Amino acid sequence: VIWDGTKISSLTEMKGSGTKDAPYEIENGKQLAYVVSTNLDDGLFFKLANDIKLNNTSKANWKDNARNWVWADIRFVGTFDGDGHTISNLNTTSGMFRENHGEIYNLKLENISLTEDTSGGIASVNTGLIYRCSNTSFAPFNTYTSVSGGIAGINKHSGMVVSSYTNGMLGGNSHSAVSGGICGYNYGLIAGSYNGMQINFSVATSALLGGICGYNSGTISDCINYSDISAFNSLSAESNIGGIASGNNGSIVNSISSAEKLMGKKTGAICATMLNNNIYNCYYLNTVEEPFSLEGATGGSNFDLGNPAFYQNLDTATMWHLKEGFFPVLIETMF
Repeated sequence: VIWDGTKISSLTEMKGSGTKDAPYEIENGKQLAYVVSTNLDDGLFFKLANDIKLNNTSKANWKDNARNWVWADIRFVGTFDGDGHTISNLNTTSGMFRENHGEIYNLKLENISLTEDTSGGIASVNTGLIYRCSNTSFAPFNTYTSVSGGIAGINKHSGMVVSSYTNGMLGGNSHSAVSGGICGYNYGLIAGSYNGMQINFSVATSALLGGICGYNSGTISDCINYSDISAFNSLSAESNIGGIASGNNGSIVNSISSAEKLMGKKTGAICATMLNNNIYNCYYLNTVEEPFSLEGATGGSNFDLGNPAFYQNLDTATMWHLKEGFFPVLIETMF
């Protein structure tokens, strides 16, 4: 059943009591719309009971008549268990949630369209935990400025995105863009996550684009970018493109970029610009140049990146799966 654009009026119209043992059960779009559009009490528990479709996408121009997911200034401060279900066909100005200050996990998104300046698939802004979530979408932007990520637009200092992944495409037309496969700006922690989204923006003035995040001032640990990144600009535009992040003022550890092509005015296999040299035990495909002499980053061929012996000190017990002839895979994203 496709969401009809309405929402319920209270939590009493849902099964459960909002406790950890008896979470409120979200069975349809009406209930979901109420939960994400209402400032509810802190500490409530919710669980997705079904896959939910929010729009009919049977026509090529489905977004022309789509129901918009527009909830301003709403803070989610509970626990949301997607239970492995999928929310699809979301047409949103910001993300599934406007601001996440709680915990969101086991949630899958498919076929979403992001349209606002600060947008992320799961949340526009994250100060809580996003764990084992995914976004598989082709998400176009047509905005004046774009701070965007496949999972979160901005991951703040207390924010954590862990064991999550993206596939598809992120990009569009924008005056300027700060965008990454996982997050736009990262001030917190991104760990055990991968980007499979191709990132392509046409910008007028500037672009900061990275496989994992647009710009990193936090920590990126045990992440991998599989996809190419491009900025198409006017002659006056500046673009910094990095396999992991466009620029780094934080730390990047045990991470890999297998991107074959990075297109922009300034590119780097790990980062295009750096305010510090906190890069440790990272690896990249050497078809892309790394402009810095990084003791903590090693370039290799396709053969090397598919050779388990090429990697040193990666956690193969709980984090990485290494197999001869294949790029590394993160164990907790195999869901």
